[in-house]
Amino acid sequence: MPEVIKKRIPIVIVAIIFIVLLGIFVWKSNIKEEGFDWSSVENLVLSEEEKVKYEEVAVKLEQNNHDPEALISLARLRNWGGDPEGAIKLYLEALEIRPIDTLILNNLGDVYYSIGEYEKSEGMYLEIIKNNPKWINAYRDLANIYRYKLKDKASQLPEILLKGLEIDPESAEDFYAMLAIHYQNIDDRENAIKYYEKVLEINPDNTGVNSALQELKGIKF
Repeated sequence: MPEVIKKRIPIVIVAIIFIVLLGIFVWKSNIKEEGFDWSSVENLVLSEEEKVKYEEVAVKLEQNNHDPEALISLARLRNWGGDPEGAIKLYLEALEIRPIDTLILNNLGDVYYSIGEYEKSEGMYLEIIKNNPKWINAYRDLANIYRYKLKDKASQLPEILLKGLEIDPESAEDFYAMLAIHYQNIDDRENAIKYYEKVLEINPDNTGVNSALQELKGIKF
């Protein structure tokens, strides 16, 4: 082997080691970035039991940054402790590992909603419906967003609910009830009555729907 090449080998090895270490540092920084030390419970409002749990899970995450269960657990605790932004960062890290995980998407949707990021919350529930169209809670949460927060998008809800009904006819009572409430909310009396009646065809003992239906039918114009 030429002498020049022999001299270069140690330099190349050092360069490779440096690149690897730099990559690890950058990767870890995605989670433990400046201003966000997830290993600390400082400023979190947690019980002593929750603090112990947090520290246990933080140790697991230190040992394996790719542990989605640890990321989810810490995210929950940070959210409960009053740090929704920190929870979101941890949930997003978990989502990179499990991009279509219903639990992660649902929790993200809830946290985004709690801090007023309604369009991001909507996006999480739509993603659940796309990947897990039988997850009825995602439709309920989406219906609430359109009813109370993103009213300008409410017109797209019936199509989403009817597609869900097609895929999951076993949940017809839930879908019909959401459709009825939607139409009642936009003062479409005819469609509200139509879907409340469909609910009662499935479950005649639904007292809430019976009351809503009688009230709608009693309206005089």
